[in-house]
Amino acid sequence: MTKTIRCPNCGRKSEGDFCQWCRYPLLGGRPPGLGEVERAADAEARKQVMDERKMAERKARELAKRKTREAKEAKDKEKQEAKEVRELARREAKEAKEAEEKARREAKEAEEREKWEAEEAKKRAKLEAREAKGKAKREAREAKEKEKRGAEEAREKVKREVKQAKYEARTEVKEAKKTKNAKPAREKTKKAKPARGKTKKAKSAREKPEKEVALTGDVRLYRENVILNIASPIDITQLEVFEQALSEIENLRVVMVSGAIDDSIQVLVYVGAPLALISTLRKIPVVDEVAKRDNDIKVKLKSS
Repeated sequence: MTKTIRCPNCGRKSEGDFCQWCRYPLLGGRPPGLGEVERAADAEARKQVMDERKMAERKARELAKRKTREAKEAKDKEKQEAKEVRELARREAKEAKEAEEKARREAKEAEEREKWEAEEAKKRAKLEAREAKGKAKREAREAKEKEKRGAEEAREKVKREVKQAKYEARTEVKEAKKTKNAKPAREKTKKAKPARGKTKKAKSAREKPEKEVALTGDVRLYRENVILNIASPIDITQLEVFEQALSEIENLRVVMVSGAIDDSIQVLVYVGAPLALISTLRKIPVVDEVAKRDNDIKVKLKSS
């Protein structure tokens, strides 16, 4: 049985005295019957084997080196990628933090701006309210002053008209006294017994002025208590002006005011001296119409 031996030269398993792959002597001897040519071929073969072996070893080393280099490059690349991932994560975290701080800062600024705008709006509203209040006060004061001036002007006008009415009333009283004093003269004429026709004519002449006086209600002189009936509709403002004008008439005093605005008002006045009251009332600016009715006087006021 042939024994299998591993060749110490090429490391392959072979049988016999020489390696069947590299012809290396396995038992330490030379192959029998080999000449120079065979020896040279054997040496060449061994050299070739050795060269191939060296080449294989070199390729193996280069492959191992390349693989080592590639492994290192892969590791370096992995490290670089891991570093880039860490940098990216760090950068993203930083950006997220900055974005959060920016959002927090913007929210704070928005809150402060909203608070400032609310305070400004409150101040503006307060200022506008103060200005509106001041304007309302000024307008009310101006209206009051205007009303006061109007009332004063109305009172002055009423005073002038009342003064004029008094003057005219005194004139009318004088005229009435003259008419009354003319009565004795007429009686003397009656005692003289003139002719019948002339007596009738004179009587007619004497009665004519008295009839005219009776038909004209303005010259009637009133005294003591007189009721003034204020007809509706009644303007309360005009009524107040009318009462003020009455209080400024000399020898006339307002005693009592009764009734309702939506119905009629009765003003009781007391006249201390004979007064042509109807003509005096007609000269009051707020009076529209004056008429005698039974024992009192009907007055209609103008609407404001």
